[in-house]
Amino acid sequence: MHMTLGTTLKIKGRIGNEADRIEINLGQRADKLNLHFNPRFTESTIVCNSKDGGWGEEQQTDLHRFGPGSEVKFKITYETDQFTVKLPDGDKLTFPNRLG
Repeated sequence: MHMTLGTTLKIKGRIGNEADRIEINLGQRADKLNLHFNPRFTESTIVCNSKDGGWGEEQQTDLHRFGPGSEVKFKITYETDQFTVKLPDGDKLTFPNRLG
Protein backbone atom coordinates (compact mmCIF):
# COMPACT_ATOMS: atom_id res chain seq x y z
CA MET A 1 0.00 0.00 0.00
CA HIS A 2 1.34 3.41 -0.91
CA MET A 3 0.57 6.15 1.61
CA THR A 4 1.25 9.78 0.80
CA LEU A 5 1.40 12.68 3.21
CA GLY A 6 -2.04 13.32 4.71
CA THR A 7 -3.44 9.89 3.84
CA THR A 8 -5.78 8.34 6.41
CA LEU A 9 -6.25 4.58 6.54
CA LYS A 10 -9.55 3.51 8.11
CA ILE A 11 -9.79 0.03 9.61
CA LYS A 12 -12.99 -1.47 10.99
CA GLY A 13 -13.57 -4.96 12.32
CA ARG A 14 -14.24 -7.29 15.22
CA ILE A 15 -11.43 -8.72 17.33
CA GLY A 16 -11.72 -12.49 17.77
CA ASN A 17 -12.86 -13.71 21.18
CA GLU A 18 -9.67 -15.73 21.70
CA ALA A 19 -7.22 -13.12 20.35
CA ASP A 20 -4.30 -12.20 22.60
CA ARG A 21 -3.11 -9.43 20.22
CA ILE A 22 -3.60 -7.80 16.84
CA GLU A 23 -1.11 -6.03 14.61
CA ILE A 24 -1.17 -3.58 11.75
CA ASN A 25 2.05 -3.13 9.79
CA LEU A 26 2.66 -0.24 7.36
CA GLY A 27 5.86 -0.11 5.36
CA GLN A 28 7.69 -0.98 2.20
CA ARG A 29 8.27 -4.69 2.96
CA ALA A 30 8.40 -7.13 5.89
CA ASP A 31 11.87 -5.99 7.02
CA LYS A 32 11.16 -2.24 6.56
CA LEU A 33 8.12 -1.09 8.54
CA ASN A 34 7.39 2.57 9.22
CA LEU A 35 4.68 1.65 11.73
CA HIS A 36 4.09 -1.59 13.62
CA PHE A 37 0.90 -1.09 15.69
CA ASN A 38 0.45 -3.99 18.10
CA PRO A 39 -2.19 -3.99 20.89
CA ARG A 40 -1.32 -6.86 23.26
CA PHE A 41 -4.33 -7.80 25.35
CA THR A 42 -2.56 -10.17 27.76
CA GLU A 43 -0.08 -7.39 28.62
CA SER A 44 -2.68 -4.56 28.61
CA THR A 45 -0.46 -2.44 26.38
CA ILE A 46 -0.25 -1.04 22.86
CA VAL A 47 3.21 -1.41 21.36
CA CYS A 48 4.30 0.75 18.43
CA ASN A 49 7.64 0.28 16.70
CA SER A 50 9.50 0.59 13.41
CA LYS A 51 11.72 -1.91 11.66
CA ASP A 52 14.60 -1.28 9.28
CA GLY A 53 16.38 -4.61 9.09
CA GLY A 54 15.97 -4.88 12.88
CA TRP A 55 13.46 -3.54 15.40
CA GLY A 56 13.77 -0.05 16.87
CA GLU A 57 12.91 0.99 20.42
CA GLU A 58 9.33 0.14 21.43
CA GLN A 59 6.87 2.84 22.41
CA GLN A 60 4.31 1.47 24.87
CA THR A 61 0.92 2.90 25.85
CA ASP A 62 -1.51 1.48 28.42
CA LEU A 63 -4.36 -0.46 26.85
CA HIS A 64 -7.73 -0.29 28.57
CA ARG A 65 -9.92 0.79 25.69
CA PHE A 66 -10.77 -2.39 23.76
CA GLY A 67 -10.04 -6.10 23.70
CA PRO A 68 -11.07 -9.54 22.48
CA GLY A 69 -14.64 -9.74 21.21
CA SER A 70 -15.02 -6.00 20.67
CA GLU A 71 -15.83 -4.10 17.49
CA VAL A 72 -13.13 -1.58 16.67
CA LYS A 73 -12.49 1.33 14.34
CA PHE A 74 -8.99 2.73 13.87
CA LYS A 75 -7.89 5.69 11.78
CA ILE A 76 -4.18 5.93 11.00
CA THR A 77 -3.03 9.23 9.47
CA TYR A 78 0.39 9.71 7.89
CA GLU A 79 1.65 13.17 8.79
CA THR A 80 4.93 14.96 8.05
CA ASP A 81 6.96 13.50 10.90
CA GLN A 82 4.60 11.07 12.61
CA PHE A 83 1.65 8.71 12.42
CA THR A 84 -1.48 9.56 14.40
CA VAL A 85 -3.68 6.62 15.41
CA LYS A 86 -7.23 7.38 16.48
CA LEU A 87 -8.33 4.60 18.83
CA PRO A 88 -11.86 3.14 19.11
CA ASP A 89 -12.76 5.36 22.08
CA GLY A 90 -11.63 8.54 20.30
CA ASP A 91 -8.29 8.88 22.09
CA LYS A 92 -5.23 9.36 19.91
CA LEU A 93 -1.65 8.21 20.07
CA THR A 94 1.26 9.34 17.94
CA PHE A 95 4.36 7.52 16.74
CA PRO A 96 7.30 9.20 14.98
CA ASN A 97 7.99 8.40 11.33
CA ARG A 98 11.53 7.22 12.05
CA LEU A 99 12.25 6.07 8.51
CA GLY A 100 11.29 9.31 6.79
